Amino acid sequence: MTDSTLGAFLRARRERLSPARVGLPGGGHRRTPGLRREEVAARAGVTVDYYARLEQGRGRNPTESVVEALARALLLSGEERDYLHRLARRSGAGVLAAPEISRHTRSLLDTLDRAPAYVVDARLDVLACNRAARLLLGDACRDVGGDVGQDVRRDGGGAPAAGRNLLWLLYAGRRVAELFDAADLEAVRRGLVAGLRARSPYLSGDPATAALLRRLTAASPAFRREWREYRVEEPRRGPLRMRHPLVGEIPLDYTVLDLPECGQRLVTHLAPPAGPARRAVALLAANNRPGREEPRPFATRPL
Repeated sequence: MTDSTLGAFLRARRERLSPARVGLPGGGHRRTPGLRREEVAARAGVTVDYYARLEQGRGRNPTESVVEALARALLLSGEERDYLHRLARRSGAGVLAAPEISRHTRSLLDTLDRAPAYVVDARLDVLACNRAARLLLGDACRDVGGDVGQDVRRDGGGAPAAGRNLLWLLYAGRRVAELFDAADLEAVRRGLVAGLRARSPYLSGDPATAALLRRLTAASPAFRREWREYRVEEPRRGPLRMRHPLVGEIPLDYTVLDLPECGQRLVTHLAPPAGPARRAVALLAANNRPGREEPRPFATRPL
């Protein structure tokens, strides 16, 4: 991870922090939003010159004690503090797991035949999904075969086939994005970008991640804006509403679980215990039997 990324993160968090939140007067002329550099330096107990060099990408790696002082000065969350430590240590790539799905993960997907579930890697490429997820998400699982938990096809370099990435589908595609209303789509996008940002120090040496970021930055102004906000947060669980062409609107609860394979995560979409959402998921499960043709609305095409 480059010094410029560390500096850009510090600046983004400084500009986000209002003087009132840290007990400073907010009056007077301020050329930029948030705190001034000298105010952050004073709160962290470092010189203004040293802090300025960090923001400009010219400073040496800060020590752990300085990182902790900066985290306190900028009122960082726990995840943001951990991210800053990873940037300062220049943690190399290595979290991105091999694309193979383990036998135990396949078995877990088998047991979730009535709940949409899929596996992603640290880059948010879809690695495998069950049939319920194929019917719910369509394009996100279009290369998955009929058997529960089957892996997606790979290109010659071992990476998922083009269009397999959730961020690409939600920012540059159309069909998966159309499953959400505008408010939920924005929340899902922001959560996924914040999660990728949190993992980015581990992916700094991954060529496929660099290529994905270049493509997204070129294709989507919305992604460019969100990526430059430097939000750091791993989405773990929450409510989600989806609009399905077969069963209509479905309120769901999503949960993200870390798998033993480094960097892989299991994502499940569960309906509340009772009500129309549970019946809608049951209808999807009924259309989920082996040999049954999938609904035409999810016929797929290249992005």
